Amino acid sequence: MREYERAPRKYELMTILHPEVAEEALPGELDRISGYISAVGGELIESLQESPWGRRRLAYPIRSGGRDVRDGYYTVWHFESAPTQLTELERELKLNTQVIRYILLSWEPKPLGPKEIEAAEIAAEDAAAAEYAASLAAAAAAAAAEAEVVAEAVEAVVEAELATDVAAETSAAMGLVTPAAAAAEAESDEKPVPAGAVRPDADGVCPADNPIKGNLSSMYYHVPGTRFYDRTVPEYCFDTVESAEAAGFGPTREEAEAAAAAE
Repeated sequence: MREYERAPRKYELMTILHPEVAEEALPGELDRISGYISAVGGELIESLQESPWGRRRLAYPIRSGGRDVRDGYYTVWHFESAPTQLTELERELKLNTQVIRYILLSWEPKPLGPKEIEAAEIAAEDAAAAEYAASLAAAAAAAAAEAEVVAEAVEAVVEAELATDVAAETSAAMGLVTPAAAAAEAESDEKPVPAGAVRPDADGVCPADNPIKGNLSSMYYHVPGTRFYDRTVPEYCFDTVESAEAAGFGPTREEAEAAAAAE
């Protein structure tokens, strides 16, 4: 019984080589595959490379090297080998990056009719379609996971910046000025007033013609009606947003997003 199981059997191997294999390199790639068969003790009976085989369009794209491949070089090999050697043969085929698909079947030496050829092609194409769908699903899942991580990171940054803005401007409103803020305020007294700006009155109120508040401790400006406007103690009062930005002040992220949404 063991001798029967180890006896050589006939097999049919269909390989599809990557379409980017150059025409002049194709014979060498085919020799490499026939070398795999010989290396495992197999005896090559024939190889079919011409019509209906050769370079053909795939019914379904095959994912290879991170992109879709839509055609390839078909070759059919008939050979004899001990069944125990097929695992090593398949290992070599899987390691060959130029082989994008292969099918290994038991073979009876009889001519294949059109129906048999069509059935073999359908089986190969169905397998390729299933693998392609699985690769797309895996790629979509990976992209969704990455997008979620990015969204969480952006949200954390926005929350941290907002907390910093609130703390700085609340401290200024309560008179809890930090040494750095005090130095900035003292420096502002020495600097000339920027174009398009005036200083607020003693109560920190901006005139009607210059309603936009500019705070040196945060270097943000605030327009009337925004979240932090009433709590901001300004060093400068600007007539327009353009004047504030020309002086080096910018909007908070929240105000910038609101302005972008309004556009």
